[in-house]
Amino acid sequence: MGTDVSPQWPWSAGGGVTWNSVSDCYDFQMAGPGFAEFNGVDAKIELDHNVPLDGRQFEYLFSARFRADSNQYPFGTDPGGPFSGRHFTQWFHGQSPSPPLNPPILVDTWQDFRLTFDGLANPDSMKLFIDAVEAGAWGQQSQFFGGYNRLGVAGNFASLFFWDGDLRDVKLTMDKGGPNETVQLDMPLRDNARDLSPDENHGTTFNMPLPSL
Repeated sequence: MGTDVSPQWPWSAGGGVTWNSVSDCYDFQMAGPGFAEFNGVDAKIELDHNVPLDGRQFEYLFSARFRADSNQYPFGTDPGGPFSGRHFTQWFHGQSPSPPLNPPILVDTWQDFRLTFDGLANPDSMKLFIDAVEAGAWGQQSQFFGGYNRLGVAGNFASLFFWDGDLRDVKLTMDKGGPNETVQLDMPLRDNARDLSPDENHGTTFNMPLPSL
């Protein structure tokens, strides 16, 4: 089999030999982008059910690429509910802001994040690590303990904030390292919005190339 780059496919080379285009020979399946792409306007992922964060210790892993620096919340819930994400130089988790992050979150750059909560009411109960470096530690109020049910959008009673960024490899583990360790959410977001955790809390995608399942 041969290929030709001219628009006159197929064509004959003479002697009974016919050259075809690659598309005549193979049925290529176009791969997705390999991440969830949120356009900052109307893209989101709705989870099957709420992910509970009830004040227990947790570890939250994800890789993200932010395209803006204000009101950028990858994780949220219904209007008026809790949210988690970036606002300028800080990370807001519920109503609790971090100090200015160091190292900072970069724009248009993939970074690996680890958000941890030790379950205790102390000044450093919440920590955010960026590319394996501790970027900030702060206390946590109870407002986010209700959990979340959406990716890519957060809001209050007055307005919604759609995230302009990309997300992949989301994994939430409760009671990390303890006898009750439980994977609460495991969404690679490479090919679809399937949850690999025992809860099977799959996502439904809206206005993005990534399929739901």
